[in-house]
Amino acid sequence: TTRIASKIANRSQNQAFDRWYETVKELRRVRAIVARIASKLAYGSVAQAFGRWCEAVAELKCVRTVTSRIASRIANRRLSQAFGRWRETVAELKRVRSVTSRIASRIANRGLSQAFGRWCETVTELKHVRLVTSRIASRIANRSVAQAFDRWCEAAVVLKRVRTVT
Repeated sequence: TTRIASKIANRSQNQAFDRWYETVKELRRVRAIVARIASKLAYGSVAQAFGRWCEAVAELKCVRTVTSRIASRIANRRLSQAFGRWRETVAELKRVRSVTSRIASRIANRGLSQAFGRWCETVTELKHVRLVTSRIASRIANRSVAQAFDRWCEAAVVLKRVRTVT
């Protein structure tokens, strides 16, 4: 209990110390800001010169990079041209191989293609022969009906003539 009573009694002292500590901390921060501002004001021209120097160095770096790329391209132009011709040659060889492969395939399959063509012609001819044969067979099977129909047609023609005469 004496500890608790002591803490309560020292509470105002603790609060005062905390406020003092925060004030000192804020003053240090403000002094640092003021010091930076003062140094910028005092050394403004130096800072500007340093800034311009940094920009010039960055630009020089870019120029050197571009210049080295250009020099490299000039130095490697022959190599680049040879590589370009090689790529064109490879593309042409692929195309030639493809065409050659198709031609060889056609030559190899020519006999098969001709045999298939002859088979198709034979099938067409057989269909025609079957149609004609079935018509002939039908005609033979229905010969008596056909003869009776032919006689009826002839009789009808004769009857018509007789009616027109009389």
